[in-house]
Amino acid sequence: MPDGQRQPFDELIANLDPDLIAAARRLRELVFEVDLHTVEIIRLRSRTATYGVGAHETSEGYVYIRPFVRWVSLGFYQGTHLDDPEGLLEGTDPVLRHLKVATFNSAEETTTRDLIEAAVAERRRSLGI
Repeated sequence: MPDGQRQPFDELIANLDPDLIAAARRLRELVFEVDLHTVEIIRLRSRTATYGVGAHETSEGYVYIRPFVRWVSLGFYQGTHLDDPEGLLEGTDPVLRHLKVATFNSAEETTTRDLIEAAVAERRRSLGI
C-alpha cells in the first residue's frame, strides 16, 4: 500500500475514538481468524463491512461490522438462529441480531469468537457448503 493511502476498512473506522478503532480492528481480526477464507465487502456509503462465505451479502454474509459514535456493532445476519445462552445479542428484527462493542476484554473475546464461529457454521450448513 502506498504511503498515506488508506485501506477501505481504515476509511470506515477513521472518525472513531481510538478505543473504538481498536475494538473494530479486533473484531475484524477475529472474523479472519475464525474463517481464513472470508469474503470482505466494505460499503463506505452504508458504513458497513460484511463478511461471508461468498460475495452475496444477504444470502452468504454471516456477520457485519458497523461503526457508531459510541460503539461498534458486530451484526449477525442469521442472529435469531444462533445459540446465545448469555443473552448478549440485541435486536428486534425477525432475523438480524447484533452486539454493541465499545471495548474488548478476553472474556468478551471468547464469547464473541464463539458467536462468529456459530454464524459461519450456520451459513455453511444452510448453503450446503
